[in-house]
Amino acid sequence: MAYTALYRRFRPRRFGEVVGQEHIVDILKNQVRERRASHAYLFCGTRGTGKTSTAQILARAIRCEDPQGGEPCGACKVCRSGDGNAAVDIIEIDAASNNRVDEVRDLREKVRLSPVTGRYKVYIVDEVHMLSAGAFNALLKTLEEPPAHVVFILATTEAHKLPATIVSRCQRFDFKRVSVRCTAERLEHVLGELGVSAERDALVTLARMAQGSVRDALGLLDQCLAAGEGALTRAGVLDVLGAADDMQLKRLADAVISRDPAAALKALQETLDAGRDLNVLLRDLMEHFRRLMLLLVCGDSLDLPELASEMQDVMRRQAKEAGMPFILRALDILAGLEGDMRASVSARVLAEAALVRLSADSLDDTPAALLARIEALEKRAAGKDAPQEEKADEHPARGGGAAAPDTAASGTNAEKERPKPADRVAAKPASQAPDGLFKRLLAALRTGNMPVYIMLKKGTPLSLSGGVLTVRFSEEDAFFTEALEQQETRAQVEEALCAAAGRDVVLKTVVGDMEPVKVPQPAGDEDGNLINEAAALFGEENVRVME
Repeated sequence: MAYTALYRRFRPRRFGEVVGQEHIVDILKNQVRERRASHAYLFCGTRGTGKTSTAQILARAIRCEDPQGGEPCGACKVCRSGDGNAAVDIIEIDAASNNRVDEVRDLREKVRLSPVTGRYKVYIVDEVHMLSAGAFNALLKTLEEPPAHVVFILATTEAHKLPATIVSRCQRFDFKRVSVRCTAERLEHVLGELGVSAERDALVTLARMAQGSVRDALGLLDQCLAAGEGALTRAGVLDVLGAADDMQLKRLADAVISRDPAAALKALQETLDAGRDLNVLLRDLMEHFRRLMLLLVCGDSLDLPELASEMQDVMRRQAKEAGMPFILRALDILAGLEGDMRASVSARVLAEAALVRLSADSLDDTPAALLARIEALEKRAAGKDAPQEEKADEHPARGGGAAAPDTAASGTNAEKERPKPADRVAAKPASQAPDGLFKRLLAALRTGNMPVYIMLKKGTPLSLSGGVLTVRFSEEDAFFTEALEQQETRAQVEEALCAAAGRDVVLKTVVGDMEPVKVPQPAGDEDGNLINEAAALFGEENVRVME
């Protein structure tokens, strides 16, 4: 006898065997029990969730002569005639290959015939969304008012393609994806029937890879059992299916989050050398970052039962280190990569380039990448400021204890005498053109502070008056002004601005459409170059601007 696949061998024969669809099964059992079967049903849902199996059970139950608690009894003449799909009054039609108007018209003629046995003749139309528009129109009237002995059960994975006139004439039931826990329990039951032992982690891994489809889970289990003998282990499942284990994903994610392209490429190489499939690996990595996003949003209230507690702790740590902007950018890059790899003959090259771009912020100039780099700079600046202040308090000066108080005092006095940004505005009039000063500012930032340079480059200089350089940003770049107004970032910009101008100048940002203000320049200082020429000749420390 030919081998029967597990998903066919263990197909549900009763409502109680349907996995994860209790919200539908309870209603159907009540209808059978109370003899209130509808004339038309519509079963919707993704693949492998039990639509066709439930339709077959419902067909046997409403035709049964003595249903027991809403289940087919399995002992009457009608039930026995339905065993092995031998019932002539349960007709299954594949709409993908029988979608023409003529075939539906032929169906309309046959529904008039009475059933051979039992009270009902049941038509199960699978993938009903494949019917043509003409076929739907031909079926419409029969579906609305069929003969009393006919029941239609329509099944589809794409309910949105059905005409509203068809949907409104049916009782609709939406089959949901089966949870990892329910799928793993079903696999455990099947292995118990087969007499095969398995690790719990192996079953959870199969259930997770099936993505809510019990049929896919049984197919993967069939493949793993065919690969060897003995107990089913998680390592064996990963080897057969080419999937990455948690530690491999941890190493790869750690390398990316720590912005280490070399380590990311090394982790990818080691994973592929271990026999993992590249497409499966990237899909698992995207799922890994999805979980990091959920952990960051939901916090400790989120539990991931399919993962060990140690791995959950690792992922919580990774989520905090990565931050939401980086996680969202990773998901965006990996989602785009999945589509690009389908049409590429060099999938590995695309994957390596994506990992390098993801783990090296300087190679990505998208807004999300810029925000991630700004966040990293803010964290670095915050980490540097506190230790320096402590160090200044604990070690005032070198070169003898007597000199320390004087040095500290002089530093304090110098700090007090240093003009604040508001004082700078009132103290020094501007005598330089905004365009020239803005270009020098960008040149200084480009070599010393690339993230701030990229943000400021989006602006347009408007005016330089009263010691204030006004820079305009468009509406779509308005979020850069918020970043530039941060205390640390603003201090960095104004330090570079004063150095470029040779005087005290502060930055002002505006948003919206404004015309540049023409500021009259003092005689003998056209184009604002006189002060810069003097600074170049005598040194910036020897040049002072007098009132």
